[in-house]
Amino acid sequence: MPIDWQKKRGCSGYNCGFTLIELLVVIAIIALLLAIMLPCLRMARVVSKRTYCQSNLKQLAYAWTLYLGDYDGRFYQATNAHIKYGGWKGIVNQFPRPLNSFFDLNDTLDDDKSTKVFCCPADKGGCFGYVPTEKAYRYLGTSYQTNLFLIGPPGCTPSSNEKTKELETAICNRIVNLNISQVTADYARVLLIGDQGWIHQSRTMSPTDKAKWEQQFKSYAEWHVRPESYNVAFLDCHAAFVKIRRAYYVTDDYSILPFKDLLPLAYQVQGE
Repeated sequence: MPIDWQKKRGCSGYNCGFTLIELLVVIAIIALLLAIMLPCLRMARVVSKRTYCQSNLKQLAYAWTLYLGDYDGRFYQATNAHIKYGGWKGIVNQFPRPLNSFFDLNDTLDDDKSTKVFCCPADKGGCFGYVPTEKAYRYLGTSYQTNLFLIGPPGCTPSSNEKTKELETAICNRIVNLNISQVTADYARVLLIGDQGWIHQSRTMSPTDKAKWEQQFKSYAEWHVRPESYNVAFLDCHAAFVKIRRAYYVTDDYSILPFKDLLPLAYQVQGE
């Protein structure tokens, strides 16, 4: 004989429902589940943006490979080349953007509608020397900066830091008109391009600039939650999420230097 649950609960018709205690228990369970799930959902969103960003960097690294093929292996060098290599003009309004042609884009784009490959979805600013809270993509036209020892100004000036002066002088003497054939370090370790903050984290700075970077810009430039860690792409076109150590030219995970014979000197002098 089937059980009459309404009679068993002592209710009938519209008088049957949950008790206050039962409702409170259900609400408490839902609240507990939300408390467990929300951090997981938040982390999933972080990982999703990080993965999308790495995909962008891989595409940019492949585009640089095509560029080198078209220009006899010579890296692009021009004033502010590390930020105006590709993307749209940005607030800084700088042209040309030679890498755009490898994405079938104009090299003097006035808008940011078609250059999303140059935009990290987690970009929240931290552009050193500019407005800390202004997104790099909006300000510079790209979220990513290249390795200055490969793609950057046609020359450099060694810092006044006596500790690193010999190393930086040797670097500056070699990078003018640099050709891929001159790169002797392992391509899988040489950094090519990454989140815009990585290069400032890696640089040797004056005490004043170092304090300014760490106090005003660094936290905004760490887009992917983990401190001092950035998405980067290497010269062999793979991308990774790497911790960039303060003023370290080379670690077990990466090398900013493209010259193998300078690595021992870098190990001796790096760090602040």
